Amino acid sequence: SWTGWVSIAFLTSSLEQDLKSRLHLLEGPGGVLPMLPHRISLSLVADVGYMSPRDRFPHNMLRNIALDGCPKTTDTVLMLDVDFELCCGSAHHISSTLEHYAVAVRQSFGQAAFILPAFMFSASAPADLSQVRSKTHLLELVERGHMVSFQADVAAQSHACDLPMSWIRSSAA
Repeated sequence: SWTGWVSIAFLTSSLEQDLKSRLHLLEGPGGVLPMLPHRISLSLVADVGYMSPRDRFPHNMLRNIALDGCPKTTDTVLMLDVDFELCCGSAHHISSTLEHYAVAVRQSFGQAAFILPAFMFSASAPADLSQVRSKTHLLELVERGHMVSFQADVAAQSHACDLPMSWIRSSAA
């Protein structure tokens, strides 16, 4: 239901095969392409030794390539990993909330760049728990130990900029 631009930088170990597939790499069940495929920029990036043998994922490079795929008039960008989901509302609600934050950030700092904290289900989360309904629900899950800051146990330094505790203490939805 997202009607804005989507720019994807896709790390592939099968560049030739994926070049032939192009946007079909993004097909959902039944071969359905995402809405508005003309608003999608897909950049395929060959895995030339990143994952094997070095086991390093080139986050910064992929981010920069995806940013280059955005229209030059874009003044607000939300960057997500492909396996991340935004919770708690429709695409319109999320979009208007993010734009509200972007306006506040631009007024304070002259540009819109902000990082959303990421959370993940912990090993102690009940197996039937599959989604978060609201910030209040998320806070309850964090308090119970069912949600934790994303990758805090293995990549605390890389996710320090997420500032999850600041977000948790904030009154903003």
